This record gives sequence, structure tokens and C-alpha cells, in this order.
Amino acid sequence: MSQQFPPPAPQQFSSPAPQPAFQPQIIVQQPSNLSPTVTIGEWFIFTILMSIPLLNFIMLIVYACDSSKPSRANFAKLQLVLMIVFSIIGIITLISIFGIAGLAALANK
Repeated sequence: MSQQFPPPAPQQFSSPAPQPAFQPQIIVQQPSNLSPTVTIGEWFIFTILMSIPLLNFIMLIVYACDSSKPSRANFAKLQLVLMIVFSIIGIITLISIFGIAGLAALANK
């Protein structure tokens, strides 16, 4: 007994729709760790406080240690570094001026 299988049905090949060679994928990622912004009013108060001698140095230390607003903290750190650098430059300048004046006074004796 031999089994007879029916002949396979003719297959029709249809060509798929043409696809573009390259499809760019646009991925939009929203930053998940946005820091809070410093408002204009806060910058105004910051500027007023920075114009008061001695208080500006104290407030810069306070703002530099505050982690709630990273942009203000970074700005305060920059200001502290600049104050220290320019203070050192000023001290070196004063020492050199008075040192030269002292040497000139000794030379005239």
C-alpha cells in the first residue's frame, strides 16, 4: 500500500513593499534628574547679599554647601575660589611693593 500525496499547490510569490534602505530612529530622552532652577528673585537677593562686605564671604560659604540648587552652589564655589586667588595675588603684590620700598630705604642710608 502506497500512500499518494497530493501534488503541492503552486505558490505565488508576491514581492514585499519596498523598504527604504535606512530608517533613522529619533530617540527623545527626557532628563530624569533636572535640578531646580534659581529664579530671578533669588539671583537678585544673591546679588544684594554679595555687595555687603564680610557678609558676602559668609553667604558664599553657606551657598557653596547648599545642595538644593546645584547651579547656585557651583557659582558660589567659583566665587570663593576667585576671592582666594585674588587675595593671594594682592598679598604677594603688597609684599613685593613694600619689600622693594624697604630695600630702597635701606639703600639710601
